[in-house]
Amino acid sequence: GDTLAEALGQLAASMFHYMSDIRSVEIDPDLTTEIEVSGHDRSSLLFKFLDELLFTFSTDLLICKRVTVLELNCEEGELASEEDGACASTASPCTLRARLEGEAFDLGKHPQGTEVKAITYSNMQIHQEAAKTDLFVIIDI
Repeated sequence: GDTLAEALGQLAASMFHYMSDIRSVEIDPDLTTEIEVSGHDRSSLLFKFLDELLFTFSTDLLICKRVTVLELNCEEGELASEEDGACASTASPCTLRARLEGEAFDLGKHPQGTEVKAITYSNMQIHQEAAKTDLFVIIDI
């Protein structure tokens, strides 16, 4: 993505698409929800973000078509949002708030993809440049 916030949203959509074809997912406004997560640095924030999405899918059966990072804060006082999306440093505490939009997973409607068992720190990478952020995460299937 162009920003860290945008990259996180795209990564979330990628994980859900791995679990099912999200082109078949519609947005049920009654199921739209928000989550908040925090981490001691960007890597732990990324891990906890994906872990919370996986938990939401497992407990509420919410398959998301769209995940939007609404707010991304780092301890240094910098604020990143959808518009500017840069976290201040890799070693500062960060928090994020995101909106989840989708519908209840239904095997009759949504093709079953690969079950994601867990998120891992293995080879996790965050590459940020001025106008581009790449995220790499290995998931346990």
